[in-house]
Amino acid sequence: MQVEILHVYLGKIVDKPPINKVLSYVHRKFVWLEPVLLSINYPFTYDIFISTRLLLTILISIFSVPIILILQGKANFPILLNILLSIVDGVIIGLITFRLLTVLPLMKRYILGSSIQSYLPYTLMILSIYAAGGYPITGILLNSSRIIKENSTKTIIERVIANLEKGEGIEDSLLKESIACPSPDLRSVLEGLASISTSGVGTLAFLKNSLDNYLKRLDSKLREKIDKISLIMEGYIAMGVLFPLLIEVILLFFANQLPVGIPPEALIIVFFFILIPVLFVSTIIIIDSVMSEVKL
Repeated sequence: MQVEILHVYLGKIVDKPPINKVLSYVHRKFVWLEPVLLSINYPFTYDIFISTRLLLTILISIFSVPIILILQGKANFPILLNILLSIVDGVIIGLITFRLLTVLPLMKRYILGSSIQSYLPYTLMILSIYAAGGYPITGILLNSSRIIKENSTKTIIERVIANLEKGEGIEDSLLKESIACPSPDLRSVLEGLASISTSGVGTLAFLKNSLDNYLKRLDSKLREKIDKISLIMEGYIAMGVLFPLLIEVILLFFANQLPVGIPPEALIIVFFFILIPVLFVSTIIIIDSVMSEVKL
């Protein structure tokens, strides 16, 4: 968050043309980032995020131009062409920098959403326990926030409670958090709780159904991934074990009759010490990537 210092020292710059016009355009263009910043608990406003990133981008562009100009000086370009190319490269570097800076919140949101998804069965179980105890939705959230240890889920629930303490309605508070929630399943839970918050009827049934549906989808996804892994292993056994062995048997018995041009011993080394290990490691990586999609 050190980049926010730019807003303190260079805040007056954004009010002057043409930067203020560029900033106004960027604000409208990237307004979709506002709920993303809320979901990652960004400590400053959306305006500060955009203005500081834009200022940092401009500074990087400005400082990169003379550096590129010096580096390109060895190419013996005409001076005007050299200056023009340096400015173009500086602008490109600035645009790339700005894009990277705006992608970082999305990456963090994805990580937080993945963490929430992994912890969701336990979260729903805790909510269901307090619902079974007869607590209203406000009581369920308040008690659950003391037990739930997953930081992202805990932060979301605590924000709902903080809004309630400020006098905001339970329905509005839940809906506001659901919009910014990085987990689609927890978002659905928050929306469902908001819809029944006015009556308080059916809270336990809703939470139990949410947990059952999530576990059923998880089981279905797990079975699907197991089927994929079975196909991968069959392919590995065929291509990584049987096929090299078959080739080696042919070479050992018919090497003299085949115009291979490579000694059979060398091929044995290639197959058993290079090809098979590489295929094995590749298979393990593929299996790990497939199983990483199953969140629990």
